[in-house]
Amino acid sequence: MKNTFVTISSAGPNRDPSKGTREQPLWDEHAAFIDQLVAEGFVLMGGPLVDEDGAILIVNADDENEVRERN
Repeated sequence: MKNTFVTISSAGPNRDPSKGTREQPLWDEHAAFIDQLVAEGFVLMGGPLVDEDGAILIVNADDENEVRERN
């Protein structure tokens, strides 16, 4: 049986604070990665935090280890 987890991530060291979220380097690759996690049913819901310095994701996983491995 899967469990529901809430994860909060922060922006990585390569984030350019002078650019918006969709203008960041590798944005398209990141979006494709997240889209794949949604298609697999791993990510149930998520979005950026108000300060645009991270995101919150609600995920469906067997356990905490699966959450850490997929991140």
